[in-house]
Amino acid sequence: MNLVTRSLLRRTLGRQFSEGARLLWFELGKRGWDQSAAARELGTSSGTVNRWLYGERRPSAEWAARIESVLAIPARTFGEPPTQEFEPPAAESA
Repeated sequence: MNLVTRSLLRRTLGRQFSEGARLLWFELGKRGWDQSAAARELGTSSGTVNRWLYGERRPSAEWAARIESVLAIPARTFGEPPTQEFEPPAAESA
């Protein structure tokens, strides 16, 4: 199973899901970016972006600062719990 297929089948968020990840979902949607586009703009892999979005991992302080500079999502939010319930868009279509 490849990364795209795996991500489309996800129904749950990881323990590392944060307010920053929630905001990242919304910012990518607002810009019309998929994970690959975000990865290109941030200078990382789409797999890394996927892990941040689904809460498998949180970005390091350096990556959070990069996300803040590119997408205006405050770096501190990646260390905060989500402020609202969130269901990943893939879960709606799975």
